[in-house]
Amino acid sequence: AMGDYYFKPADINIKPGKVKFLLTNEGKVAHRFEITGNGFDEGTKNVLAGEEGVLEVTIPAGVYKTFCALGGGDHEKQGSVGTLTAK
Repeated sequence: AMGDYYFKPADINIKPGKVKFLLTNEGKVAHRFEITGNGFDEGTKNVLAGEEGVLEVTIPAGVYKTFCALGGGDHEKQGSVGTLTAK
């Protein structure tokens, strides 16, 4: 889940490979879920308040940053940030 201004859970551990994220926006404003690092950069489209977003990706082993790319970096600074570890 994601909201104003958090990801729940903030830190995610998965096995490398194909993964599907289902993200419910519990907040009152739109949010996004972005994964970056190790040459990887994928994310959802804007997920409006009360709606769900889906992200299906194949993630290689590594440690990645997750964040909300909306608000010109403001959402990230307010707490919409986390870590994704694939091992």
